[in-house]
Amino acid sequence: MTTRTALLFAVTLLALTSCRGPKGSPEGSVKSFFNAAVAEDFQAMADTLAVESRQKLGSSPAGRLSAMFGGWKDVDLTIDDYNEDANGKSATVRFTCVASQIENYKLLQFDCSDTVALVKEDDGKWHIILAMGKTLRPM
Repeated sequence: MTTRTALLFAVTLLALTSCRGPKGSPEGSVKSFFNAAVAEDFQAMADTLAVESRQKLGSSPAGRLSAMFGGWKDVDLTIDDYNEDANGKSATVRFTCVASQIENYKLLQFDCSDTVALVKEDDGKWHIILAMGKTLRPM
């Protein structure tokens, strides 16, 4: 009976952790990125970024994302539009986003709406590209 319980626990844990990270659709990867922010799964957030974007964040992309997104309590994300290029290798996603964060013991809401570019990498999944000289909001 304990083996069955341990197996069930392992499958449940795998299912919960596999919900984050890059996805097979551009809008899915954007949703996954922000869901990982709320879950404080900064490694999953880093995995959602394109290789070139992870390199821009330095030797510890998850640590940098933690500094930028730590403390998010909730996010309300709506995909407004997305466009994929003809060869299916790059896309843009425009979304409306309101996030909540506790600051000085108060729950504050802020606008995190944006448009991001994504690229389909060798793993067949969509990864977010950080714009040159810009990081994802807020900071």
